[in-house]
This record gives sequence, C-alpha cells and structure tokens, in this order.
Amino acid sequence: MNDIALDLADVAVGYHARRALRPTTTRTVASKIDAVARRGELTVLLGPNGSGKSTLLRTLCGLQPALTGSITLSGKDLRTMAADDVARAIAVVLTDRVDPGMLSARELAGLGRTPHLGLGGRMSARDHIVVEWALEAVGAAHLADRPASELSDGERQRVLTARALAQEPTLLILDEPTAFLDVPSRVALVELMRRAAREHGLAVVMSTHDLELALRVADHVWLLDRSGRLSTGTPEQLALDGRIGAVFDSQSLRFDVGSGVFALRSTHESPLRARVRAPEPTASTLGRLLGREGVVVIGDDGPADLQVDAREGVVVHHAGQGLPVDGLDALPRALRALPLSELTLTSSDTVTTILADLAGLGPYFTATTGDSGSGDWRPVRDLYTDAAALADVVGHVGSRIGSTEYRVAASTLFLGYAARLWSLTLGGIVRGRILPDIDGLVWRDVDGRIDLHVREPIGWEGGDLVDLARETVVDRHLAPMIAAIRAAEPMSERLLWGNAASALIGAARVLDGETRTAAAGLAETILLDPRLVDTVDREGTGFRRRSCCLFYRTPVSGYCGDCVLTRPNEPEEKEESA
Repeated sequence: MNDIALDLADVAVGYHARRALRPTTTRTVASKIDAVARRGELTVLLGPNGSGKSTLLRTLCGLQPALTGSITLSGKDLRTMAADDVARAIAVVLTDRVDPGMLSARELAGLGRTPHLGLGGRMSARDHIVVEWALEAVGAAHLADRPASELSDGERQRVLTARALAQEPTLLILDEPTAFLDVPSRVALVELMRRAAREHGLAVVMSTHDLELALRVADHVWLLDRSGRLSTGTPEQLALDGRIGAVFDSQSLRFDVGSGVFALRSTHESPLRARVRAPEPTASTLGRLLGREGVVVIGDDGPADLQVDAREGVVVHHAGQGLPVDGLDALPRALRALPLSELTLTSSDTVTTILADLAGLGPYFTATTGDSGSGDWRPVRDLYTDAAALADVVGHVGSRIGSTEYRVAASTLFLGYAARLWSLTLGGIVRGRILPDIDGLVWRDVDGRIDLHVREPIGWEGGDLVDLARETVVDRHLAPMIAAIRAAEPMSERLLWGNAASALIGAARVLDGETRTAAAGLAETILLDPRLVDTVDREGTGFRRRSCCLFYRTPVSGYCGDCVLTRPNEPEEKEESA
C-alpha cells in the first residue's frame, strides 16, 4: 500500500496581483518544491517569518492555486478533485480568527462533520460519537457546553482542532495551532497530532514557530529558508547537515546540534569560557543560564576562564579562588560582577599529572588524587572554623611528639601544615607553571599526621601566579589558622608567622637544580609580605629565624638550619619567643 498521502512536484506558490489599468503580476514566494507527507507521520513545516509557510499551507488546502507544478492527494491531482471530495479529504486549522456566533463549543466542533452529512444535514449517532471523541482528544470535553464566543484564545484553538479531527480527513493541515497555548498545552497538542497520525493513519502537516518542540516530536521536517527553497528530512538529518542552523542562526542565536536547542550566541569579542560541574538536569539548565550571560560552556579539555560547581551549593571558581553564590537566582549577578583576569583554569588531567610529579619529591609535596578511600575526610577550612576539630588534631600531634604543652603541639602542627601548602604551591609553579588550587583540599588526621587529598584537581595558569600563591596560602589559609590557634590558647603570633616563613624557605630548599633557584626567587618575593618580612634575617646564602618554633622542647627535638637557638638571641627576641 502506498503510504504517501500528499505529493508535491516542482511546485511554486505565491500570488497573482491584479491592479486597475495594469497587467496582472505574479509574486512567487517559494518555488521548486519537491516534498511528500506520509500517512501515520507528523510533518512539521519550519521557516522564518516571511519565508512562505502560510502561503504554502493555503495552497495545499486549495484556498489558492499553485503557480506551477503538481500537488496530488492520495494519487489524485488536487486541481481536478471535486470540491466535496476535497472537503472530506482535507481538514484545515488556520490562524485566521473565527466568529463562532452563538454556537457552543460542541456545535463548533460538530461543523467538522458537515462534509459527511446528507442533504438533510442531520448528524447521526456516529457523528455525535466522533465529535465527542475529537473534543476529548484535544482536552476540550469540559468546554463542550460553553458558548464558543466566551472561550479564551487557547481554548478556542483546542475546539477548532477538535473540529478538524472530527472531519476524519486523510490530510490534516494546521497553521500555528500552538500559537495561543501555554507550554504544557503546546506539548500535549503536538503529541496529540503525532498520536492521531499514528492511530488513524492521518498525514498531518503542521507549521509552528516552536522549533525546539517540533524538532523533538516531528517525524519529518519541511524546512523553508528565506529565499523560498525547501529542504526535507528527519530533524536529526537536517540538524547534522547544518541546514537548521543555516536557516535560523543569527547574530544572537545559534542552533546547538548536540542538545537540539537554541543557545544565545555571545556578542563579546572574547567570550568567557566555563566548565560546569553539576548533575543533570542542573547542568543543562546552567548551560542555558551561562549562555544568556555570554559565557560559552566547554568540556574538560582546554583552558577555561571559570568553573561553575552546583553539586553542593553553587560555587564559581574564577581568578584563582572559589566564590560561593547564594543559589542559581544570584548566579547571573555574580557572573556580571566578575573582574577581568588573566588567570585561566587548566585541565584536570594536567593538574593530576603535576601533583603526581610533586609527590615523588617527598611526603610534604604529596596530595593524593582520585579515589580517597576510607577515612574521615574533611575540608581543610574545618581546621580554622571548627574549634573541636583543631583541638583534636593538636592533641594527637602532642601525643606523637611527646609534648603536653599546647603551644608546642600547635606550633609543630602549624609548621608542618604550612610546609605542605607551600610545597604544593611553589612546586606547581616551578615544575609545571601552574598553581594547584588548594582551596578544595580535604584532610584527615592519622595519629597526629595530616593527610591531604584533592577530590577534583583544579589549577590556574597565566597571570601573576606568585602573588596568587601568596594570597591563597597566607590570606586564605595560614592567617585564619593562626587566628584559630590563638583563639584556643594565647600564644605568640610572631612565632607562628615565623613558622610560615621557615616553612616557605624549607619548601624552596627541597627542590633541586634550576627549579630550586626559581623557587628560592619566588620565596624571597613572598617573604616581602608584611606579616613575614620581619620574621627571618638573611645570613650568607640562606636565612635565619628571628623567633623560636618551640620544637626544642620536645623529647625528639633538634635544630634545623635556620633555628634561632644556634646563635645568641637579642633579649627582646628571647622574651617574645619564650
């Protein structure tokens, strides 16, 4: 059985314009149209305004003749078919306003049975059943007894669609049937048209401006471009061929083939590039939000200007730090407020490789990645904000080094922790030209020793990495940890800042060759920070501390190369370090 209900061959559509005292002129809107519509399929006609969609549909239903070519309906030439045969075979729902007079919604839908009635024009029991089915099918059964003139535009559109279904046609033509409907109703009506085509063997041809919905539901697409040329195929084929994008892409919109939706095209010369970390459907939603703000969403490869993480709250990683955002509602404003930055995010694989390389230098340079395994892993900021957590780990350090003095255990903990942070940041800069992001570190206490782990490696490149390393380590980690330690029990702030400086010098000293020279230069630059500058003195090719770290008070004590106790101290220094 031939399933082609409608066949267009070399058709041209347009108008014959007749003017007084002037010869008749012809305006061609679209030409060289070759297309078919099959029974059991929903064919969607797409095209920009002015491309000729409505003109083509009016031609298909016989309201105006084709300029050239042939149109056949079930193998019969449309031009030679009798009017009553056309009326029974083709049902039409146009955008033209309909004056229903005093008819009820049921009576208006019942007009669809007119081509099937005899000379008496009386409806049979079957006719009434068909009308009720049609109203039910479009979700308008509850409107049946209401005056059609009192219906909203959307309700009236449903009833007019029911009228077309009640006609039981071979071909159903609809011009913008979803124009007055809300989103759920649009989806329901389009799906209804597709189901009606399947279940009743109809060929349904429908025009719409709801492109994304049409491309998801349509079996076949007729695509008219602005020059009046028609392309046909499945939505997927037309998308892959680039023809949908060629017709609808604009300066501000582009069709994304992968997602099947339209995205805002950034008008910025250098649009921001962003990675998104979130589960679906949040990730897709974030993609649309970012696109609206001129941000291009990219994958994991290649550099990015920022990363939006919406897995636990919303955090924007930009310009070397993570900025918490108060939900998606606040995200657009946060994006607009981002300052210009030369810093970019490198790929996660690159950061993982650098961290693995650093781990080979020793335990102070080690932060594991990947599966963290078992253990009570906590964000490192808990060391600064959770007094109980800090007290526990200070107590464990004291037990490990054999000291009952809080100051000694806290100083030892802080010195080792500062060394870990400086090792990761300096090592990343001099060995990989990237700064690993330490804000996302997690830690666990193993018998007074801290393990560090990176759940998702992030790294920064470009810009002033040295100043960023100083700001990150000193301002965002060491300063709040010093405040937390001193809040638990008063002790010398200068002593702790001396630990920070000593840890920085020690981290640079562990490196060798050219990287050691480079790290030493970076360390000297960072030591100019006002909190560090007076904590050490240069001595020969190295440095010597100006305050004591208190480690000499432990049973396993020893003196390091920059220990203040290896030379006489000034009285005021002895007094402050005691």
